[in-house]
Amino acid sequence: MTARTNGAEFKAYYNDKKVWPDGWYHEYATITVNGVAYGRLDDLEGVDDDAILTIAGGGIYKYDGSPLNLSMETHFTRWRKSQKTDRVVVEVDKARKTEFLEAIKRAGAKVVK
Repeated sequence: MTARTNGAEFKAYYNDKKVWPDGWYHEYATITVNGVAYGRLDDLEGVDDDAILTIAGGGIYKYDGSPLNLSMETHFTRWRKSQKTDRVVVEVDKARKTEFLEAIKRAGAKVVK
């Protein structure tokens, strides 16, 4: 099974200190960005929020090297289920952008740039 997400959600996951305490790391995961293998997770700012990412396999390890016995994709999926918010990337016609943003605010959501 492969987890699929967008750049905005992946960055939120990868920067969440609750699921990535100091010293924790992953190995052997296959991560693609827009269909291309991506090995530079130290440079997430280079990943566009609307990029399509996939996560397959891999392992999560604590600071002492002990494994959590779950794949990175499972780790991500569990993180996603625990979130109280969703991150959605949308496209809108420029002429209706203001109207769209106002509707988002009325719905109690916020725009994250």
